[in-house]
Amino acid sequence: MLSAIRQPIEADMARFEEMRAGVLSSPNPLLGLALAHVASRQGKMMRPMLALLMGKSCGERLGDGIMHAALALELLHTASLVHDDVVDESDRRRGKASVNALFDNQAAVLVGDYILSLALGEAARTGSTHFVGAIAQLGQDLSDGELLQLHNMDLEEIGEEQYFDVIRRKTATLFATCCEATYILRGEEASEDTLEQARRLGDLIGVIFQMRDDIIDIVATDGAEKPAGNDLREGKLTLPVIHAVALDPSLTDAALRVRRREASAEDICTLTAAAKAHGIGYANARMETLAAEAHEIADDICAENIATALHTYIDYVVKREK
Repeated sequence: MLSAIRQPIEADMARFEEMRAGVLSSPNPLLGLALAHVASRQGKMMRPMLALLMGKSCGERLGDGIMHAALALELLHTASLVHDDVVDESDRRRGKASVNALFDNQAAVLVGDYILSLALGEAARTGSTHFVGAIAQLGQDLSDGELLQLHNMDLEEIGEEQYFDVIRRKTATLFATCCEATYILRGEEASEDTLEQARRLGDLIGVIFQMRDDIIDIVATDGAEKPAGNDLREGKLTLPVIHAVALDPSLTDAALRVRRREASAEDICTLTAAAKAHGIGYANARMETLAAEAHEIADDICAENIATALHTYIDYVVKREK
């Protein structure tokens, strides 16, 4: 599926990956080692693929602006992951040691700050003050989401609204900015309606992406990058668990202990089993509803060949296994 998604932008992705490798390097010995480690965890590049597909839909040849915008977005995402691993005390990222585990928290925070500065530099290279503003707003949204998640740890109420508020700030806003980036760069050429539709498309994809991540965490098997229930061990209540608790309020105390990071192994096992039995199907149905809307928007605003790639992209996000 990934090859079909990349097909319209294969040459552009190759150029993007060269640009990414070029900025993630340094003659500073410690920084150079850390950046090389970060660069080696390339992942699937879902966010820059989305930005470049949307850019391709607006013109046959992608200019330097959207390339720098895509790189700025990916670098900001990377910086947020480095910082998140410090906040969550995680020692693994994409199957490899996190920066904080490989070095220490002090180095990881500074490396994250450095990559964030790289992102701002790439945003400036687009030549669009509006896009620089969008990147600044995105950085605020990501931090806002993390702080909201920390705040929710002290709440006694457990509900879906809290969950969606957090994931829209922590995950969906990045996908939304990827979708609207090319329209921001075009300035007055893009109508407000089209800009709103593009942002809505990205928001839907981002919400689905996080929901699928949360399902994968619940159903993880031996050999997975992270064991089943890792989100619960980190104090996070995700949609399958929240729905299971809503159906069986006797699980509430265990869920609140998860939030306070006081959960026992038995609590985590009980909630994971309940989520598998009663929450996965519900979350899948919610994803399918959101995906149907995303498919409609892709048809409305994208050129036919790009809409085809985006349909595959959306299907991949819904069905991916990792």
